[in-house]
Amino acid sequence: MEATRIDSLEAVRDALAPLVSSGFDALAEGLVSGADLIGILRVSGDVRRLADALAIAATEQGDARSRGPLVERLTSRTGAGNTNEVVRNATRCDARTAKSFERAARLVRREQSFTSGELLPARFPMLVEALRDGDLGLLGLLAATGPLVAVADRVDADGLAVADVALSAAARGADLDGQSLPPLAPDDLGNLARLWAAHLDEDGVVPREDEALRRRSFGFGKARDGLVPVFGNLLPEVASQFQLHFDAILNPRAGRGPCFEPDVDADTGELLPPKDPRTGQQKMHDALASILAAAARAVESPSLGGGAPTLVVTVSQEDFNRGNGEGRVDGIDAPVSPGGVMHTACTGSIQRVIHDDEGRIVSIHTRDRVFNATQRKAIMARDGGCVIPGCTVRAAWSEIHHVTEHARGGPTHTDNGCMLCWGHHRTLDVSGWQIRMRNGTVEIRGPAWWDRERRWRPARNNLTTFTR
Repeated sequence: MEATRIDSLEAVRDALAPLVSSGFDALAEGLVSGADLIGILRVSGDVRRLADALAIAATEQGDARSRGPLVERLTSRTGAGNTNEVVRNATRCDARTAKSFERAARLVRREQSFTSGELLPARFPMLVEALRDGDLGLLGLLAATGPLVAVADRVDADGLAVADVALSAAARGADLDGQSLPPLAPDDLGNLARLWAAHLDEDGVVPREDEALRRRSFGFGKARDGLVPVFGNLLPEVASQFQLHFDAILNPRAGRGPCFEPDVDADTGELLPPKDPRTGQQKMHDALASILAAAARAVESPSLGGGAPTLVVTVSQEDFNRGNGEGRVDGIDAPVSPGGVMHTACTGSIQRVIHDDEGRIVSIHTRDRVFNATQRKAIMARDGGCVIPGCTVRAAWSEIHHVTEHARGGPTHTDNGCMLCWGHHRTLDVSGWQIRMRNGTVEIRGPAWWDRERRWRPARNNLTTFTR
């Protein structure tokens, strides 16, 4: 019997293969009408769901036959390490998809009664029946059952049974009264399942929130290769606050990808702001740095030792003078590049300590050389945000840069300061961008890839430039 079924399935496969091949070619050549195209999509969905049902049932049996004596296990006979590997090898899917088949297999499993020895119904018998009939596929089954499984321990069996009936009817294209409706796709089926779960478990938000509170976390990993990994689980409202801040700092319009040639306005011939060469994740990192810097400047920030939290960066006198070597940041066992050490000279939440080769402190750069609140407001009003062309980071999220370094005699004066976002401030020495002040206004000279002539130009983010 089993061999006959395999032969039949293989015959269906062999008959389907040339039809798929000819249909593929016809579609590629644009020879299929719109109505036939929709029909092909519909039939392919039907075939896929039927195939899913068979694969799920086979996965369930494969798992059951891999839990007996070692020599009799299917995994041992096939040389696989576990059921996941069996499914991967047989279906040629990835590990994630195989895991989904394993999850679905547990839903179709029928346990044996301890008293009668009979097979008991599956956990969600009506949904399993819809799966068997091809009205539900792998994704649909998981979408429909996921919310119900999450609340199963807190609701009564009768309620789950009603939800099972309702969801299976929706998958087939009907409601509880038998009225015909369009069959629901997995996403819509999942939404309906969540409504049923919320209806059956009216107090479910509280236990879920308690569990989330227990699992909330955030931490740092061990520094490696100049980077410190972070990990954790954020509560939704905390993640949302982060996202809002990120959205406020980052402008999606600026994420157009790297640029290696200057952009020129076709009508005027003028240079346009350059594209942002950073990846999306690099932008997120720099936005987080801006958020932390802004928090350290805030009046509401908690104090340590009577002052705002101050990051201490130490560097040797020789390395600082040469502009190479490395510094160290307080609390993190990771070196800081010379560019990072120089970056600390302009921010109000960081203090730089310079020592000699014997470890004796030779100088401490105190906070009195940092732009005060009044100066910052004036520079913010003048520049409007980061002065690098194309950068959209606003003034509130930017830092103030000493155009002529304080260590080289540059005054802490509005005529010697300009707004830079964290990313441009941190990479200014290596990016090719140059800044100077002329009569209290900011001028920019771009790298050669942006401006071959490398001319000094008024900063485009300077508000006086826009109003001229």
